[in-house]
Amino acid sequence: MKRHYREDTISLNPFLDRQRDPESPFTHWEMSDEELLAMILENWRDRRQGYRSGVVLVPVPPEGFFSATRVLNKGDRLVGEYKTRRKGEVPRKTLYVQSDEGKTTPVSVDVVLYRKEVLAEGGEKCPTDWSVITILGKLCGSEKEEPMDPNTLMANHFQDSGGTATGMSPQEFEEALRKSYFYWRNKASVYREEEK
Repeated sequence: MKRHYREDTISLNPFLDRQRDPESPFTHWEMSDEELLAMILENWRDRRQGYRSGVVLVPVPPEGFFSATRVLNKGDRLVGEYKTRRKGEVPRKTLYVQSDEGKTTPVSVDVVLYRKEVLAEGGEKCPTDWSVITILGKLCGSEKEEPMDPNTLMANHFQDSGGTATGMSPQEFEEALRKSYFYWRNKASVYREEEK
């Protein structure tokens, strides 16, 4: 049976800070931390299992969220960066679509939370039962899964710097990577020249 959690059992992970900037290539939101936590708690009963045990996705209304992801068009120019996601991690390659277009309201939003035991596997301490790791503004409806980006999936599965083990068998990993590849092959986050 699904339980309703008190606010003090969920916290915002520092990794989420990279999404606070409206100019970032990530989904950002325009509400207070308290409003965000309240929204998560209001929708907690609708959570579903993430890519492994100890990871859940909580669907929340898309209003107030802004996604940088868009579908690519033939001829779009891609640019890349090689940078760390946070201090202490090895840099990763990331591709963006160069565009003057801004962010848009996503079709749906999933809030991704990790259980404190999952974070402890990577040496991270969490003061609450659950920690919000990322917010995904999706191009598909809330009833559909948006696969993890292939590079993130591989970093997690192979336990690269900053990656969290998937626990997948080789067959499960291959199937997850296949879904990820075919979903993300024509999508990228927006990069605007004036941002840099």
